Amino acid sequence: MADPAKPPAAPEKKDDKGPLDILSSKLQPLEAKPTEVIPETLDRVVIYSYPKAVYLYPLFVLSVIFGLLRVFDLVSPSTLGFIWVTVFFFNVLVISFEFTRMVSVALVLFALVLFLTGVLLNQHYQIVAKLAGAFDRIHMEANAQFYFGIAIAFFIAFIGIYIDTRWDYWEVRSNEVLHHHGFLGDVERFPAPNLKINKEITDVFEYLLLMSGRLVLYPAGSTRAIVLDNVPRINRVEKLIDELLGELEVRIDTKGRGGVAPAPPPPV
Repeated sequence: MADPAKPPAAPEKKDDKGPLDILSSKLQPLEAKPTEVIPETLDRVVIYSYPKAVYLYPLFVLSVIFGLLRVFDLVSPSTLGFIWVTVFFFNVLVISFEFTRMVSVALVLFALVLFLTGVLLNQHYQIVAKLAGAFDRIHMEANAQFYFGIAIAFFIAFIGIYIDTRWDYWEVRSNEVLHHHGFLGDVERFPAPNLKINKEITDVFEYLLLMSGRLVLYPAGSTRAIVLDNVPRINRVEKLIDELLGELEVRIDTKGRGGVAPAPPPPV
């Protein structure tokens, strides 16, 4: 018989958890370990030196566009001819002379003075109307075949330049400088340690066209300097060479994949 003074026992609660709840309660979240991303190091830097003919690419682009405009007869032939001859004139000036910073500043100031003088003289002598009349009497016309012929000539020349530069180029590595030249792949080697680099932007207009300049390399122990003219994107090339030859601090991963290199012990 049950003891009347003793309270009845509370009913046992049944566990309503399903198998998925039990499994999820036993699984512990994995602690994410910090990882270190080691940047890829440069293996080599290839330098191409081009002839001055590459600065004529505006004429190539202009010839293609003007040829299409002449086919569809969208613009006056005289206007197209005058623009083409003007661009041709300035392109020839760019490859014929060295426009240094001082010369470029002087030309800009001269053009500004000439413009202001023309504005003042136009108020009394109507120079703009006379120039417009002279322009109307100029008839520099060319058909589409002329423009396409010039474009094809430039295209063939640029293909030849591309092939020639792939047979004659320079390669900078961490321990040596290589000069690849010749159809059979001749190689000339120079030491890369203690290599001195000098970047020169000798022509402002050439830099505006291809961001190019002159790169001078001074290998250690060599009696002559390596002068590379007309190197496109010269600032980027110089930066890559500095990164290749510069001393980099590398942290080695000692815990395997996904680990972090331990901190150095404190000084005693």
